[in-house]
Amino acid sequence: MEIPLSMDWREEGVLNGVRNQEACNCCWCITACTCCEAMYKIAHREQDLPWLSPQDIINCYFIHFGITPVFDKVRCYYGSINRAFRYIMTRGVLYEKDCPFVKKRGECIERNENTKTFKIKGYHTIANGDEVMLLSHVSKHPVGCVIKITDDFLNLEKGTIYMGSNRHIQGSHAMVIVGYGEDNGINYWIMTEDMERSRETRAEMVQER
Repeated sequence: MEIPLSMDWREEGVLNGVRNQEACNCCWCITACTCCEAMYKIAHREQDLPWLSPQDIINCYFIHFGITPVFDKVRCYYGSINRAFRYIMTRGVLYEKDCPFVKKRGECIERNENTKTFKIKGYHTIANGDEVMLLSHVSKHPVGCVIKITDDFLNLEKGTIYMGSNRHIQGSHAMVIVGYGEDNGINYWIMTEDMERSRETRAEMVQER
């Protein structure tokens, strides 16, 4: 199958509004939920776009898997996109209406046989640096990724292409690749992200690939 020259899933009706994580370190949960929501809608075009609950993952993940995380100031904690997918696959994630996003960790909701959850059968990890495979997947559905956070990233202006930087690396951040393209010879990825910003760049970002 030939890979299209460009793709933008924002124009396909498979993405919900961008959530703002604020002080809660839950980008990994939001990214996994966003990918699952989009893939469900792509596979079931006649169905409504679901809203899944990253709050459920942040509330229950460490209990479900019996780990002891390092909590931040709002009792959230760092994780990985793969860990969130594993939770959705093994336990199932609640829907947003049943466990709304409150930007801090809350109590893990008890479940019974009537509890509605969303599950996946599995997930796929793309090797770091395999751009052909990544392009192939993004042409079919949004993909979760992790990038390094720098001062340049935090000060990104709307309408510019982020070229990457090694200056003042402050950590990493999970995001969703929702497309790709080319502009004046520069190949780029289109990503959505959920960090609080003062500019309009919060909902979308373009990075060189």
